[in-house]
Amino acid sequence: MLPRKRIRQDHGQDLVETALTLPLLLMLLFGIVEFGRVIFVYNSLSNAAREGARYAIIHPASVSLTRCVDAGPSDTIVLAACASTQGLPQDMVEVQVSTPSGAVRVVVTGVVQLFFGPIIQTFGGSGTVTLPATATMQIE
Repeated sequence: MLPRKRIRQDHGQDLVETALTLPLLLMLLFGIVEFGRVIFVYNSLSNAAREGARYAIIHPASVSLTRCVDAGPSDTIVLAACASTQGLPQDMVEVQVSTPSGAVRVVVTGVVQLFFGPIIQTFGGSGTVTLPATATMQIE
């Protein structure tokens, strides 16, 4: 007589393993996407600060603090900095220009609305990230 093979009853095991690991993998993937967006915005703000400072050493003017949306035709330094922030919400970008002792300092601050901000707020976090970028150049 041949020995009987035991039939294993593990049909639902794959489903349970997927249910346990899928949320973790999705959180990791979404975290990578959000991190990439934040780095993109920071690079854009850094480039805008550099362009604003470069424009300010060539065309000096006095500006204190202005949002990109509120910049008028006389705020040329702010407009030069805001021109480099294409792709970002202009109402979330502020430009501050100061002239400390023979130099020009341009600080561009932007607020990033995270895609998954509502989910983060559900767990007690903030759905936005504020990023400052500074550029300082000597007036020649």
